Amino acid sequence: PDARMTALSALHQVVEKGDHYAIAAVTTCLEDSDFQVRLAAGETLSQIVEEGDDGTIASLTAHLKHVQGHVRQAAVLALAKVTLPGNEHVLAAITACLDDDDDVVRRAARGALSKLKRAAS
Repeated sequence: PDARMTALSALHQVVEKGDHYAIAAVTTCLEDSDFQVRLAAGETLSQIVEEGDDGTIASLTAHLKHVQGHVRQAAVLALAKVTLPGNEHVLAAITACLDDDDDVVRRAARGALSKLKRAAS
């Protein structure tokens, strides 16, 4: 996990913001088995994605349906970092996560909604 986290941490220094190949590669790290790698992937996305990027938001929203709760959690956390305030589609998708079977997903959704609502006001 350390090597993956180091690579993720450095990526924003070597790729241009909006690089779709890098974004796709980092998005796959949201499915990593290590929690710290998933968090690093979300942070890296916030650094390399243009805020409000529709393609990234669509990909992250699709991850909200992933079979593994830790992947859904990572997607919620990442969405909160790359979504423009007031995006009703994302707010609705994250709100649906409040009913998730997994408590960590529900907690992530509450935090993400709070962050997005504060940013919108």
